[in-house]
Amino acid sequence: MLTGLKDHKSLDLAFDAGATDFITKPILWKELGRRVRYLLRARQAELLLGQSMVSAQSIISSALDGIIIVDSGNLINSFNPAAERIFGYPGADV
Repeated sequence: MLTGLKDHKSLDLAFDAGATDFITKPILWKELGRRVRYLLRARQAELLLGQSMVSAQSIISSALDGIIIVDSGNLINSFNPAAERIFGYPGADV
């Protein structure tokens, strides 16, 4: 987002509307270049993370061992097909 405003209310409204970063006028071209490079690196990392998650899910789904993933609140997030066979419960019911 490019803005001539620096007040917190305007910035909060912009972020609430979906902005992820801002730069103020007058534009400092060196700063803009740094931010664009950062955003490109962040997007690349996001894409790689997505690929890693797909790979991990594929491994978990095809594993012969039961794999149950539990979150920090002790709620089951994932129950692979082998766990379904071992425990006799469909993952959707768990």
